[in-house]
Amino acid sequence: SFFAHDASVMAVRFVPNTHYFFSSGKDQRVRYWDADKFEMILTLDAHIGEVWSLVVASDGSFIVSSGHDKSLRIWERTDDIVFLEEEREKEMENIFDAKLDNQSDPAKTGSMSVPALQAQLKAKESQM
Repeated sequence: SFFAHDASVMAVRFVPNTHYFFSSGKDQRVRYWDADKFEMILTLDAHIGEVWSLVVASDGSFIVSSGHDKSLRIWERTDDIVFLEEEREKEMENIFDAKLDNQSDPAKTGSMSVPALQAQLKAKESQM
């Protein structure tokens, strides 16, 4: 077993006659994998809500995903070259940005920025 999604995995479908597969999860993503290496190739930010199911065309030319947002999404294969290192960097940047967003949001961290604290103190002083 291996860690595939940030939440529950809802579906796994293999591309016919290959060692590649797609997985979908409650984390709103569809992921493309190499089953020989157990390596993620690509992440598709698929839906606004959970991705419940997916199907792969018999020739592997497209997949269809469906989710909690009541939509069907069609993903077509392209001839674009995917560089795994670039995909890893994008993934790491997204994780880093999400952590920064969580740290700067007082509702999530329970803290406030210095200017916000200063404004709050001035407001309290003026009330006294």
